[in-house]
Amino acid sequence: MTENLTASAAHLPESVIIACIFCANVTLRDGEMSKQRWTNLLAEGDISPSASPQLCGWDILADLENSVADAQRNNNEGFIDDPLRRFFETLNFSILTGIISAFGCLSNVINIIVFCKQKFSDSVNISLFGLAISDLGCVVILVWMSMCFSPLFQTLSLPFNPLTVQYLTGGWPHGCFGKISSFITAYVTFERCLCVTLPLKVKTIITPRRTILTLVAIFLANFAMNAPVFFGIGLGPVSSTTVTYLPYNTSTSISIRGLTWRSQTTGQSASAEKMGGAGAMTQKDKRLVKMITLVSTIFIVCFLPTCFNLLASIYLAEYSIVGRYRNLFQVAWSFIKLFESTNSSVNIFVYYNMSSRYRKCFRELFRLPDNEDVATTKKQEQRY
Repeated sequence: MTENLTASAAHLPESVIIACIFCANVTLRDGEMSKQRWTNLLAEGDISPSASPQLCGWDILADLENSVADAQRNNNEGFIDDPLRRFFETLNFSILTGIISAFGCLSNVINIIVFCKQKFSDSVNISLFGLAISDLGCVVILVWMSMCFSPLFQTLSLPFNPLTVQYLTGGWPHGCFGKISSFITAYVTFERCLCVTLPLKVKTIITPRRTILTLVAIFLANFAMNAPVFFGIGLGPVSSTTVTYLPYNTSTSISIRGLTWRSQTTGQSASAEKMGGAGAMTQKDKRLVKMITLVSTIFIVCFLPTCFNLLASIYLAEYSIVGRYRNLFQVAWSFIKLFESTNSSVNIFVYYNMSSRYRKCFRELFRLPDNEDVATTKKQEQRY
């Protein structure tokens, strides 16, 4: 084979031989497949002395350009290639996140109805009502984003690109509602801390009226901060890498802020209870503290991946939506959105299992028998 290769190469023009040598150097570095292809071409006589030198040269240079482009594309994919990235986006975003978010829409609507039935005389109910509204906004937007990432939705004859449109119509609103949920949970956690440290004064410090004003201020402030985006950024045929990345960065910054605040307040609550500061607390208040602490813990666990992803994007320059590791970055975000949808959907289980008042209203709403009433009836029947 070496003799045939040498004999064939002897009749080639000098420019073609130089191109072959350059191609061999490139393929030795980026893989053996192209090298074997060139060897077979020369050995089998596909490049013959009678062939047009200009045609052979253009064929070699064209194939060389394709080989270099393939090598650069493979290098730019990082650790995860495009097919694997699309698989995780479809699985996590289109399927799992879509299913969990659809359940979250139903669960948060139930939460809103139950808290309305409980009236708004208690500041905690008001805060949890506001949290249910913001969580409902989060999961509704995640349902829309999961549709945009669906391969079936992308194949429809639409007048827009779903992946481009969802960054503005999904990423920014989701980040806004994510901030609102963070601040509301931090507020209700802070209220429970005051209930532990100042049990006799908390009712005068945090009143239902002040809670309503605080929640309205949180909603309006976050809407106002995100409103300029929709006036300053338009939907056009050209994608902006800055616009593409900002929703991710915004959502991550939101999570860091909420995580730090909640960690501090939750730790203070637990420390005060251990030191005996809850001596004047009722059993109802203690159960409420445990419930709010569990809600905060779920938030922390679900948003830890967001914090790690932000730190990685800060310290790794190529780890971004437009960097070399963009596929890994997008796969990580598909898991992050899965955690975020879980955080906004599972509070109904916490309320039902840890709040007897919520459980009673829930069972009345669906006309289910109350377990406590059933147990009382059985005891009375046994007496007679």
